[in-house]
Amino acid sequence: MLPRSTVRRSMALIILVMLLTLVVARPQASNAADPPTYYAETGHYLGGGFRDYWNANGGLQIFGYPITEEYRNAQGKTIQWFERARFELASNGSVELGLLGREATVNRVFPQIPPRENDANHRYFPETSHMIMWGFKTIWETKGGLGVFGYPISEEMDEILASDNKWHIVQYFERARFEFWPDYPAGQRVVVSDLGRRLAPRELTTPLPPGSPPGSTPPGAPGLPPSKDAIVTPSSGPEGTTFGFNGFGFVAGEEVVLWLTSPDGTVYPANSTTYADIDGSLTSSGIYVTISQGVGVWAITAQGRLSGHASIGYFEVTRAPEQPLPADYNARVDPREGRQDTIYNFYAGGFVPGEVVAVGVLNEYDELVTEVIGVYADGNGSIDYANIRFVPNNSFDPGIYEIYSTSESGREAYAFLRMRSNSVTSVSTLSMRQARTTSGSLGRGDGLASEGNIDFFQK
Repeated sequence: MLPRSTVRRSMALIILVMLLTLVVARPQASNAADPPTYYAETGHYLGGGFRDYWNANGGLQIFGYPITEEYRNAQGKTIQWFERARFELASNGSVELGLLGREATVNRVFPQIPPRENDANHRYFPETSHMIMWGFKTIWETKGGLGVFGYPISEEMDEILASDNKWHIVQYFERARFEFWPDYPAGQRVVVSDLGRRLAPRELTTPLPPGSPPGSTPPGAPGLPPSKDAIVTPSSGPEGTTFGFNGFGFVAGEEVVLWLTSPDGTVYPANSTTYADIDGSLTSSGIYVTISQGVGVWAITAQGRLSGHASIGYFEVTRAPEQPLPADYNARVDPREGRQDTIYNFYAGGFVPGEVVAVGVLNEYDELVTEVIGVYADGNGSIDYANIRFVPNNSFDPGIYEIYSTSESGREAYAFLRMRSNSVTSVSTLSMRQARTTSGSLGRGDGLASEGNIDFFQK
């Protein structure tokens, strides 16, 4: 829970060479008569058929801005993420929308309801045994219906939204979630949730510079060696930037190996090989590299096994200032900085003696990453005696976490920690990253189980 400060991820050294990730379905810069549109709000481009669909089906209000470029995922499907949707190119060339509502609720079960007659304000769907009504029904029927939102997969319910930490009426659909904001002006009170921002691969959301759409040659950074038969976009960026790579001059279809060379000369091989396109480029391989630490000039080398041809792209990583930890309140974590295998101890006070205190761990996106446990405050209003411990593991992203506690009386205490990576380097594919799960634990060092009713806990 980070409402008191905007926290930016501070990654330990991670090198991600993600193959089979980016494929622009039509290299958008190749059509000078119809260049892609650049959105400075997110630093991404939108063009071709995806732009046509975006414009024709609600645009910004329904889908939000693009937050990645077009790319081909590990299953070979061309997709692009938006703040509220995921566009997918079907085999027949049409645009379909990803099932973000189902993906966001994959571990939840919503009770179904029996059939009822439809009227002007209610509509029942036997396909999923759920109903839409009133304002949600109006938006569903007038802003896209089944093709844009899918069937309802829940009834209306109350949920706390991370955007304002307040209760709102929401309803989940196969491809979206609706939110009701009663304080908004009439006609604007139903909002489509930003599920795309929650679910998109974060390593693909790094903004691109204006004037350098995928497939074009960006301006080079001063002092960089000239690349050889290769393009790196962007050519320079701070630690944590994701760089895109494309190489040229290979024999069509030949196998290509890749490796990274760091500023100190250390070589990091990719975890797998790729293959050249029919035009001898690596466009369809979609090579992305994220350097989270390691200031200086890096090189990406791609070499064909058959031809021996090598493409080398140079890029510069600059120093990124580390975000300071936010201020703690009535609590502390020991240690405040550690690794993914560190045990973090939490101490908090300021509560009413004898009341139940609920404790949970939140990441920088305000998402709960552990179970919530309950403990009674002692006679001094403290929970120090319980020796609460947060035990993460390698599945946790390095960054800033908050251990947050709140009580029956509404009192709060929280403290922040910075978690760094266990590894000096890691190399993986996007599909491997997406398969990871977070499964650390929060428990009591005194050996006792969670106590009391903790339903009041709000993240």
